[in-house]
Amino acid sequence: MLSNPWSLDRDASERAAKSAWAPRAQVRVMGLSLARVTARSAVHIPPNCHQQKNDDAVFFHRCGVALLLAGNAADAMQALMRATALSPTNAAYWSDRAFALESLARQHDAPQFLPDALAATDHSLRLDADFVPALFNRASTLASMGIFVSAIRGYETCARLAPNTPWAREASRRVHALRQKSPDYTEVSLEQALASPNDLRLEELCRSFTPRVIAYTEDVLLVRWADHTLDREPAKAQAVLRTAQRIARALHRAVTDTAVTASLTAIDGADEKQRLALATGYRLYGAARHAYATGLMHVAGKHFQAAAENFHEGGS
Repeated sequence: MLSNPWSLDRDASERAAKSAWAPRAQVRVMGLSLARVTARSAVHIPPNCHQQKNDDAVFFHRCGVALLLAGNAADAMQALMRATALSPTNAAYWSDRAFALESLARQHDAPQFLPDALAATDHSLRLDADFVPALFNRASTLASMGIFVSAIRGYETCARLAPNTPWAREASRRVHALRQKSPDYTEVSLEQALASPNDLRLEELCRSFTPRVIAYTEDVLLVRWADHTLDREPAKAQAVLRTAQRIARALHRAVTDTAVTASLTAIDGADEKQRLALATGYRLYGAARHAYATGLMHVAGKHFQAAAENFHEGGS
C-alpha cells in the first residue's frame, strides 16, 4: 500500500512544464478503493516521468505514486528506484518501491519480484522500525509468498501501532481473511502454543499434525535462522534456533521423530565455515520451496541442487 494513500498530493509535479492526465480508471491499491482517476480528479503524470533527467527525489517519488494510481507498476517501479537512489534514507520511498514491486508481481503474474519487494520493505524498516506502511507492505508481500503466519503477525503489528486508523482496519480485515482461509492452519496454532510456558498444546499439535509441524520447523524456522545467520544477526539466529529445538524435543516426546533433531544436531556441531554453508543451504532451500509453490520448476530445481551441495559441505 502507498505510504499515504488517504491524503494523496494530487499535484504530482508542479515543476513539470507540461503534464498528461492519467487515463480514466478505477484504482484499487492493496484492496482499498482509493480514487477514480478522471480528467478532473487525476494525478498529474509528466510524460515519461520515470526517464526524466534531474536529481529531484520528490519529483520521482510523486511520479511513481502517480503511475501506480494509473495502474502502470512497471514504470512506477523505475521512478521509485530513482527516488530511492536519490534519497536512500527515506523510509516512505522504500516502502512505496516495495509496493510497486508487489504490484508488478500481481499484474504480470511474476512472483520473482516478491523477494525484491520484501527486501525493500526490510530496508524501509531498517530506516524506521515502526513505519506502519512498510510493516503493512511487508505483511502483504509475505501473504503473496504464502508465508501466512508471518503475514498475520505483521498485520497485527500494524493494527497495534496505528489503532483506530484505516491501516488498522484494513490490517484486521486481512488477518481475519487469512485465518478464514485456513482456520486450523498449523502455523498459527504453533505460534500460540509456543507462547505458552508449558508444552502440552505443542505436543498435542506434534501428534495431530506431525508432517506440518516438521515442515514448519524446517521450511520456516530453519530458513529464518539461515537469514539471520547470513545477515550477521547472531542473537536473532540463536533465538530462532532455540524455538526449533523446543519443537524438536516436543516432536521426539510425542512421536519419537528424529529428523528435525538430526538437522539441529548438524547445526550445533558445525564449525563456522560449515554453519555458513548450512545457512546458505537453508536459504536456497527456502527459495526453492517458494519457486516450486509458484510453478517455477526450473528455478526450483536449480535452487534444490545448490541447497543440497551446501548441506553436504556443511556436514548435514
